[in-house]
Amino acid sequence: MAVKRVNYSRFLSSPTSVKGVEGIGQVENSKLSVINSAPTSESSVRFTKKLERALASYFLYKFGVKLGKSKLALVKFLVLNRFEFGANLMVLARVLACASGVTTNSISNIAHDEGEVLERFYYQAYRFVRKLHELEMVNLIVHEGRLHVVATPRLVDLIVSLAKFKPHQTPRRMSYERKRAFALLARKRKLEYDDWLELFELLDSYRLRTAKQVLLFRKVDEDRYLLLHYKHRFLKRELKKRLKDFERAWDNASANYGVGVFITLTMDPKRYSNFVEACDRCDRAFNRFRSFLRKRYGKGFSYLRVPQPQDSGNPHLHVVLFGLHRIEDHRKLTGLLRQEGFGEIHYEYKIKKDNNGNWVWANPKKRPNDARTNDVRDYLRNYLKRAFYVGLKDEWEHTIELGDFKIAWYFALNKRFFTCSRDLLSGTKKGKRLWIFIGVYYYDCLPKFVERYLFLEGYELAFDGETWSLKAIDSCATPSLEYP
Repeated sequence: MAVKRVNYSRFLSSPTSVKGVEGIGQVENSKLSVINSAPTSESSVRFTKKLERALASYFLYKFGVKLGKSKLALVKFLVLNRFEFGANLMVLARVLACASGVTTNSISNIAHDEGEVLERFYYQAYRFVRKLHELEMVNLIVHEGRLHVVATPRLVDLIVSLAKFKPHQTPRRMSYERKRAFALLARKRKLEYDDWLELFELLDSYRLRTAKQVLLFRKVDEDRYLLLHYKHRFLKRELKKRLKDFERAWDNASANYGVGVFITLTMDPKRYSNFVEACDRCDRAFNRFRSFLRKRYGKGFSYLRVPQPQDSGNPHLHVVLFGLHRIEDHRKLTGLLRQEGFGEIHYEYKIKKDNNGNWVWANPKKRPNDARTNDVRDYLRNYLKRAFYVGLKDEWEHTIELGDFKIAWYFALNKRFFTCSRDLLSGTKKGKRLWIFIGVYYYDCLPKFVERYLFLEGYELAFDGETWSLKAIDSCATPSLEYP
């Protein structure tokens, strides 16, 4: 659609008055524009600085379009005046001029030809509007010989979704070490070796500190106390439990399914500004992907997901979808995944259960390059063991390999080592409440009443350099303390 030459002097002398960027969307006595005077409260859109930053980031990472202050003013104006014929292009040019700090009174000070100055803003607005039209964000309408721009529901829905989007916030209850690790990832888009080393040292500091702490419980309706070691999922025994849960999920899947699809998904680094946002968007994108499968096939599918950080820290997912033969054509699936927020590079492989009950690649020639065997279960298990490598050893010693530090990524972001659908991992039953939690104390700073209780029972706490333990004061004392 070609843009016709217009009489800019008539536009400048018109009674149309657009009040700066702050008052954008309010047009007084407009005779040239066909802007509907519907109240902006019906738009249910409230622009804030936070929303403007989110909108600018979205356009930059999603479409490669940089939204400055002036172009943001155009988008705000289009959304707030999207009714009937929207806004004509001459008014948008004036909005762009006002947002750029150029007013009608100052135009004469810039150049002798007033129309030449405004013509520049006119074509700037037109080029930006054409770009929005290509993205299906606006519609272009010719009315009474003038070009009008009307915001589409897609643009409005985008802004409303960005306004409702709540980025991952720092949890209130967080250990000192994890708070520092979380802050590190919140300001990084790419991790170097020193960053990984700092994350691992914070996790190791957390492990050493909690080894000196005691969980104190009191027996219900009795004056008896229970002392337990501080438990977290990075302990050796807890990591072994996670591996058992992983095996149990595979066993349940083997009992109910015989085929599946193995797919790898990677986040596009251009879609996020830091790794905290990356993981949050990754979870949302995966949920939307599952919603697509549910709508496409009319039912949900059991899944097993193993997240893994790349060397740069970018989230990478290994997902097994059970009971599914095929997802979609590769090109169509690529477009779908990009729309959901993932990158272009992804791989999908069909898997099946052989006669021995083992999950193997349906086509041995089409499998991941780093798959040493034909066993899919063993392939994913090795990823978990590689992440657990340092934690599964008797002593926390790491080599210079970057892979030894990646367990700290799960610690900093509080990410699970793997997730699966509920039918693959049955929940644990809750027993009766027999003990009341009192608090967390260091082994050498217990309350006086607990120290007295231990003394009367014939025990004291000792620290061997690794963790604390109960030591009998009198070797002939009969153990009567409730201690597992």
